[in-house]
Amino acid sequence: VEERIQYLFKTCKGLSTINEDLDVTIVTNSTKDEQTLICQALSDLELNFSFFVPTGLGHPYLLTWSHFHVFRQKLEQNFTHFLYLEDDLLFTQENFEYWLSANQELQSRGLIPGFLRIEHNNIDKEWYSSDIEEVQYYSECPKIVSKKNITYLNLQFPYQGMYLLDRNQFLKHINGKSCNPDFGMWLIRESAAQGLTFVDVPEGFNSTIVLPYNSTNKEIEKKCMVHHLPNNYAHIKNANNSNIKLGSIKISELIHVKYPSIVNKLILRRRRYVKLFIIVLRWLK
Repeated sequence: VEERIQYLFKTCKGLSTINEDLDVTIVTNSTKDEQTLICQALSDLELNFSFFVPTGLGHPYLLTWSHFHVFRQKLEQNFTHFLYLEDDLLFTQENFEYWLSANQELQSRGLIPGFLRIEHNNIDKEWYSSDIEEVQYYSECPKIVSKKNITYLNLQFPYQGMYLLDRNQFLKHINGKSCNPDFGMWLIRESAAQGLTFVDVPEGFNSTIVLPYNSTNKEIEKKCMVHHLPNNYAHIKNANNSNIKLGSIKISELIHVKYPSIVNKLILRRRRYVKLFIIVLRWLK
């Protein structure tokens, strides 16, 4: 979609800030003329990029899964890290450096540092979570206490529209059950971004993905946040669509330190049981 090239430009500009050897592949089902438009839009960036156009795709929704073909080729070229992200996320050097540092600490725990998609509401000028639909209670979140006032929280909604894995982690991903489109609980396009989110989840955790929380400031660390550039859900909120909960929780109000009420506790418990029920049904199927 031509109007979305503006987001792709910002995404690629963010990637160009990473001070590492970087190779970018744009996976697309666009025409040659459309690829020319993309090249023109990205021409001012100092970025090594190429296109991969899958053949025999079958269904357009499988486009998101075509990145595995690219990553298999990169494995043979001794790349050390593998980043899959949707074409409208602003991922920067700060995000990458946070992940490198946190991954060293969390790997031995079977956990992976995650990212939080955020959107800007142009009415109230506040930042919102793209994907988390309800306030998260600190006391109810599985967690790992780290150093320097940082606690890694395991939230109930781990979707982030991307994944970043080192070489060993990606080998586990590509050689395991998570590289199958039928694996996991998300829909076909979204599940391409799950990586190892639901693989070998430590006991007591909802997923392998955790976010850094500053216990002094009582806030999620900004270095793990990635801007969902279209601000889709914050825009829906502006339209007062009460049926859509995405983009409705302010970042500043995302984590509640106080204990939840008895009613909220029952709701949280019920949601976990429903999730377990869905997993059992999928297993039986």
